[in-house]
Amino acid sequence: MRKLGYNVDDLGLLVTTFEGDVISLIECGRNFPFADGEEASTEIFGDKGLARVFPTQVHLKMGEKWGCFEPELREDHDTLEAYQREINHFVDCIKKRTEPIIGPQVGKVVMEITEAVYESSKTGKVVRL
Repeated sequence: MRKLGYNVDDLGLLVTTFEGDVISLIECGRNFPFADGEEASTEIFGDKGLARVFPTQVHLKMGEKWGCFEPELREDHDTLEAYQREINHFVDCIKKRTEPIIGPQVGKVVMEITEAVYESSKTGKVVRL
């Protein structure tokens, strides 16, 4: 994105492999002048199917054929609204002195993954966690 005049790390692609031949693919980007808005997707797939968010779909083999299930969503994906709900929840936890839904342990793991992504990008090598 720096070549387009944006001084941000804005395009991301993360491929993660897990035990049991499960692969997770996460792709995101916000400031694409050629796109129609924010872009984000998450996919988890293995030899028995695929689950995807944005659009939300589950692909499974049913007998000899593959099928696609698209659940009815309660609301459209709105990034700004989602961030506002996160902030509201955090402030509510402070006011009521309660634990947030997502605790510091999750934040630590997210930071470890983020640091590994930057390390892999810098070195061009796989980073194992």
